[in-house]
Amino acid sequence: MALCFFCVMADTCCPFRFRRTVALINRPTLVIAGEHDTVTAASHSELIAATVPGAKLVVLPAVHLSNVEYPAEFMRAVQDFLR
Repeated sequence: MALCFFCVMADTCCPFRFRRTVALINRPTLVIAGEHDTVTAASHSELIAATVPGAKLVVLPAVHLSNVEYPAEFMRAVQDFLR
């Protein structure tokens, strides 16, 4: 959750620098978002996935704790990503 908070704060405070920094990630990246999240909007996750080269975005019908609210779907996304 610290990453989510960081992403929201970084995008709010300095969106250009945040996007530039995220674009430097050069490792396989899975971004999981909650479709109904009111803390970290899915649009932030979409931005991260669009900025990180080759990132995969999975949006679950969760609010904020997708791993708790949709554990099977969350684990499936992680397992599929790791294959």
